[in-house]
Amino acid sequence: MEYTTFGRTDLRVSVMGLGAGGPSRIGQATGESDATSIEIVRRALDAGVNYIDTAEAYNTEALVGRALMGVDRSRIVISTKKSYRTGISPSAVRQGVETSLRKLRSDYIDIYNLHGVAAKDYPMLRDDIL
Repeated sequence: MEYTTFGRTDLRVSVMGLGAGGPSRIGQATGESDATSIEIVRRALDAGVNYIDTAEAYNTEALVGRALMGVDRSRIVISTKKSYRTGISPSAVRQGVETSLRKLRSDYIDIYNLHGVAAKDYPMLRDDIL
């Protein structure tokens, strides 16, 4: 697997990542079992993938967390997201982070995003929320 630096960070990520959303949601959208979804994550790790993207809206954070049990967390880069369109506030973001941490079974998140931000909302989100 090849690795690269993620943007202007010091994070080294695999050039291929694993998205836990999309049409499959690591198998959940197509009726696969939790065990199969966990196996998808573990096979990606075995192939050298170290970047995993999920979101609260995908309902896959807990599966990712289970798949990462026993894995050296410092070797994995996790990106997750919070939807901002329903009742966004600084406390809602804080609660979203805490919930994601619990589901991911981690004490930190490498990359945390607001999900699906419309350009017209940037100033409010930057000035009032973040």
